[in-house]
Amino acid sequence: MTPVEPQTLDPALVTGVAEMRLADAIFDGLVEEVPRGLEVVPALARSWEVSGDGREWTFHLREASWSDGGPLGAEDFVWSWGRAAGPGGGDYAYLFRVLAAVEAPDPRTLVVRLRHPCAYFLRLAAFTPFRPVPRRALEAHGETWLRPSNAVSSGPYLLAEWVLNRHILLRANPRWWGAAPGRPASPRVLSLTVESAATGFNLYETGEADLVTEVPAFLMDALRGREDLHLGDTLGTLFARLNVTRPPLDDPRVRRALGLALDREAICRRILRGGERPALSLVPPGIPGYEPPQGPGRDVDEARRLLGEAGYPGGRGLRRLDYVYNTGDANRDLAEVLQAQWREALGVEVALVHMEWKVYLDAMDRLDYDLARSSWIADYVDPSTFLDLFQTGAGNNRTGWSDPDYDALVSLAGRTPEGPARRTALRRAEARLLESAPVLPIHHYSTRNLHGPRVRGVEPNVRNLIALRGLAVE
Repeated sequence: MTPVEPQTLDPALVTGVAEMRLADAIFDGLVEEVPRGLEVVPALARSWEVSGDGREWTFHLREASWSDGGPLGAEDFVWSWGRAAGPGGGDYAYLFRVLAAVEAPDPRTLVVRLRHPCAYFLRLAAFTPFRPVPRRALEAHGETWLRPSNAVSSGPYLLAEWVLNRHILLRANPRWWGAAPGRPASPRVLSLTVESAATGFNLYETGEADLVTEVPAFLMDALRGREDLHLGDTLGTLFARLNVTRPPLDDPRVRRALGLALDREAICRRILRGGERPALSLVPPGIPGYEPPQGPGRDVDEARRLLGEAGYPGGRGLRRLDYVYNTGDANRDLAEVLQAQWREALGVEVALVHMEWKVYLDAMDRLDYDLARSSWIADYVDPSTFLDLFQTGAGNNRTGWSDPDYDALVSLAGRTPEGPARRTALRRAEARLLESAPVLPIHHYSTRNLHGPRVRGVEPNVRNLIALRGLAVE
């Protein structure tokens, strides 16, 4: 089930979790991260070697073809990665900065040279933006290359139907290299576009949906204890994003005051009710070897002092701020609580602005907002998946915030081998981010999956990674 109409299924351009889940079913990468244990396994690459200094990776590709019968080889990766990293690439273009060179000495060999050792490069290679796309289809059809009649796949599924605001239908790809009895696990997958979690729950209860990944907060108490409700910690954080290019949010004292006024405990206990934890860090707990620094908790007196020091005692003289959020009952409920908390604690007036998903993303990209509801789910199990976001110029920054010292620390961590020195650099970077407050962490996520025993292939994991290729309904 897709909570919003996908903006795109282009691997280089997708940003939402639901969109990536679909894109990962249509396109394969060099390797695949599987839900069970989050193990990285071969996909289009059948094997690989890495040099002693960790900077050169040689991937040996298997015999594979696109769904139109055309050969799929190393040059497809060279072209696709160049496209994703270039001016027309998406918000994840910054991830390709680690690459020094990508070469295809022959159709079955891909040589990747890194600028520096990267502790998580193999997980990057499994991530959606690193999956190749069919150059011939893009050049032949332009912006319409992902219409079902034009789409060309490399993964276990073909894009069979895309009915706007209704559903997306995937069918098994007979030319997939892994096609075999029982692979993929289901011959078709129907993803319903349902913006209301309550509507999604009703579809599940009436048997029209077999799996939902969002449950309305108002139903949590009634559902708790049901065997088909699956809760668990996940590596994700919901936060408020602040546009630091607009006064008064260009003043860190105002930003910190807004953060100190938040009652995160009340939000988790009274509003969410699904096991979510208050967040005082951007990086959630649970990443092996990393203990995130903690920002300040609720302190209304200090918040009022900072706001007065910035020239807005009791909120007087501070213009009304707009808080932008995308479609969803939970997003609206949270917005109303934040609005009330900022008014009651600081006298700050906040107007709530609801936007459809595509409009919401565009507003953030253009920095056409004051405050925005935002979230991040780990793309791989490493603190960098959260901290890389806020480097200067990163496509997912969307705050206008820039700090040379933060950039230097994140860059240092990126080229430092895994170990205490790398984790120290990451902690120092996160502490600097929390102090400057271009983002205000609110809560860490908990998974809320509803499915019965008939659904096979959902494996609990800290990324709530659900691979459609492994799902089946008995």
